[in-house]
Amino acid sequence: MRIRAVEASELAELKALRLRALTDAPGAFGSTYEREAARPPEEYRSWIIEDCVTFVAEDDAGWHGLAVGQPDRETAGVTHVLSMWVAPDHRRTGIGRLLLERTVAWGWDHGAARMRLGVAEGNSAAKRLYLSYGFEPTGHCEPLRSAPSRMCEFLELAGVAEETG
Repeated sequence: MRIRAVEASELAELKALRLRALTDAPGAFGSTYEREAARPPEEYRSWIIEDCVTFVAEDDAGWHGLAVGQPDRETAGVTHVLSMWVAPDHRRTGIGRLLLERTVAWGWDHGAARMRLGVAEGNSAAKRLYLSYGFEPTGHCEPLRSAPSRMCEFLELAGVAEETG
């Protein structure tokens, strides 16, 4: 399995993968299938340009997962892990950890002092992965944008400089 950044020529494929994720786990994301299906592929360019990155897990059969790294627009030193998803037939194979490792490493390389992510209520497998990686609950929860009756819990991972300094 290869973990690599999506290229500008692959926006249609990125949109298709995002729609697969939303079909599989509609309650795990802040957006909806309907909203994303209406977006033209070109709008996904913001996921791969300037200070953002989208990693995919791929093999010869195609793409099987994704994770987005995006700096916080308001808080310096914080980078978010967004839209993380692994295809059901590839779960429990280590792909989630590989995507998380790559995204966190990218964040550190791009000046993050802390990595932050949200996990939807009931997504216990994802939460276990994040906790096992070292993310810790922040104590902050808020309604999930796509399903306000469900809560999203925020977790954070401090960088080495943050921990010692």
